[in-house]
Amino acid sequence: MRPEDSEHIATRSSLLERLKDLDNKAGWSQFFDAYWKLLYCVALRAGLKPHAAEDVVQDTVVSVAREIGGFEYDRRQGTFKGWLYTVLRRRIADHYRKEKRHLPVSDGLNGAIDAAALPDSNGVELERIWAEEWETNLITTALGRVRHKISERDYQIFHCLTIQGWGVLKTCSQLQLNPAQVYMSKYRVTKWLKIELQKLRNGD
Repeated sequence: MRPEDSEHIATRSSLLERLKDLDNKAGWSQFFDAYWKLLYCVALRAGLKPHAAEDVVQDTVVSVAREIGGFEYDRRQGTFKGWLYTVLRRRIADHYRKEKRHLPVSDGLNGAIDAAALPDSNGVELERIWAEEWETNLITTALGRVRHKISERDYQIFHCLTIQGWGVLKTCSQLQLNPAQVYMSKYRVTKWLKIELQKLRNGD
């Protein structure tokens, strides 16, 4: 599935309603494509190893399936972003608790993991990680949408400047362009990117 075809981080009530039908394979595939990388990256940054992070993603999706029936999308009552974070946080804590149970007493670590079983005692650090990864996924999704609205050259220039981290002079040299062309291209892409980011934040 192409990034612009997925709901990704955009919280649409229509997708959430489809998820309440556990037999809706298209809806669940869309949800997984949209959110798995976000969940995985947060789990990794929470200190889990890759295989454990994969388990947390799976457990989180299962938990969403079990609990989505009771979730009502109403921004006045709380966002889907916040609800999903809570589900993920619990699954990460569950994993650390399981690890704690399997630690040998002689290693001196038994009891070192607090009840929250998170990177810090109150979850503030994990919440910061979540916010950062959420924003990263927003930008990735928006850029995926923008790519199909602009020319290949404009995308190539933007990629060189922002993804590759090249300066204007190197971009000009590599792509055989002049600075004015590079600046105008960056302006066009940035303008589209802001529009798509706003749509995503508004749930479009």
